[in-house]
Amino acid sequence: HGFCESSVIWANLQSKLSIDYQVITIDLPGFGRSTLSDSLHSLNDVADEISHFLVSKKISSCFVIGHSLGGYVALALAQNNPEIVLGFGLFHSTTFPDDAEKRKTRDKIVKHVQNYGLEAWTNGFIQNLFHSEAHNKHKESIETLKQIASQTSIDTFSAYSEFMKNRIDSNRLLTSFQKPVFIIAGEQDIAVPLKQALDIRDQIVNGDSLILKKTGHMGFIEREKECTSFIKSFLKKNLK
Repeated sequence: HGFCESSVIWANLQSKLSIDYQVITIDLPGFGRSTLSDSLHSLNDVADEISHFLVSKKISSCFVIGHSLGGYVALALAQNNPEIVLGFGLFHSTTFPDDAEKRKTRDKIVKHVQNYGLEAWTNGFIQNLFHSEAHNKHKESIETLKQIASQTSIDTFSAYSEFMKNRIDSNRLLTSFQKPVFIIAGEQDIAVPLKQALDIRDQIVNGDSLILKKTGHMGFIEREKECTSFIKSFLKKNLK
């Protein structure tokens, strides 16, 4: 799941994929029902927590799908534990690091949230993740996501903002990774610009892409049927 989300976001997709696969959804440390450990200092540490969880469940290999922040964790997991990862899907996520302007923006947002709380930030942030024409259609989902985001602690918000700000460039991994990879992107995504998504698509060695028209950062809600169909077809083709 993405920043200030939880495993709840995957409920619909999980029900569809569970017909053919074992599907495990998790709360990243600090989100949902999971706690944030003082031992976490980077996305690599978060990925290590995920690998330890998989080992504890006796799962030796899996295909990983990550939304936004979750995609960054998937990339770190593929980099650090390639023997576990059968392939991965980037759902409105990117292999590019933050540029200088984005890093400054993250710092400003953290200071604002620390001073004034999450509520004001959450209201604007969640709605803007959806394409403007979809706001009324997905009003209920937007409200649910606001409630999930509002439960994020300031410590978790601050920690992951720092993790994302300092994440590495993963393009080298993408161009050398031989296992199947997909990217799903929205034409109107304000978090991962279309040009960047297309650059990522062109670097994939073995995989496929889905570019969603009139869609923002939340394709699994905005274009649920298209996304589900694409993922089911991709997994059927690539997981033998």
